[in-house]
Amino acid sequence: MAAQHLVTDISRPEFLGTNFFATAKPRWAPTAGEPDRYCDEAAWNRVKAAHQEDECIQREELRLQKPFFRRSDVPLLYSFRFRMPKEVLNDKDSIRWITAQWKQEPINNRYEQEFEGWSPSPFLAQRYDDGILHVTVQDDMCRCLIASAPAKGSNLVWKDGPPRYCQSIRPQDSNGKACTPNLKVDYGRNPVLSTPAGEWVEMRYRVQAGRDGSAFIEIHQNGRFIARITGKIGYEPDPLSAPMTKFKIGQYRDYIPSSDTLELDWIRIETAGK
Repeated sequence: MAAQHLVTDISRPEFLGTNFFATAKPRWAPTAGEPDRYCDEAAWNRVKAAHQEDECIQREELRLQKPFFRRSDVPLLYSFRFRMPKEVLNDKDSIRWITAQWKQEPINNRYEQEFEGWSPSPFLAQRYDDGILHVTVQDDMCRCLIASAPAKGSNLVWKDGPPRYCQSIRPQDSNGKACTPNLKVDYGRNPVLSTPAGEWVEMRYRVQAGRDGSAFIEIHQNGRFIARITGKIGYEPDPLSAPMTKFKIGQYRDYIPSSDTLELDWIRIETAGK
């Protein structure tokens, strides 16, 4: 694929969940006492005019069409080379910013029955909150920070075993309540991610989701092994339909009043052995 320039624009939202680099913010709504600092009256008027479900969200993504979705329990290899802006407008409020995501469809309808109006977040996500590249993996509704580029003022420790930095994304736990996943991580010798801020980086993910304990995700950057995650990955499946993986790459974030370009040099998706 030739280089693509993906520039953010306000679009249709999905649930993004909690973040890891600042105290969790209340989810903004038009009647909230503490609205998002960037969702001022002018931004909100644009949201209403575009019929965007009353949310300040920006999105510009590439995605596979549904006929090309593949079963979540079959391993696939996703590789791509990309570059992010060297500087961002806001690097302190941990505004949610996703650059690649893997979602499971369909999931068990008990979630919809229990959490009215809720939609599932990605079981694997590559993020850029505060201009910091990081990767999260979910066991059901427990989201864990698995790897990150260096973050200012942060002393993250990456050790083999259960993930150390996990937060519940259950709607009633919106303040970032700790959770314990059924996951195990094995790290490489140097698992700290390099930043894509103004620099080209190559990411490679081997992905097989599932709840039977055979699931895994392997992360490589620039040919360097970062981590292998095993255990229960994703949500409880629909008992009547095989779970499928919906992959998207591009920019998807809470509203920030700036245009930021994600440069995508190439992308490959192929079958991969276990």
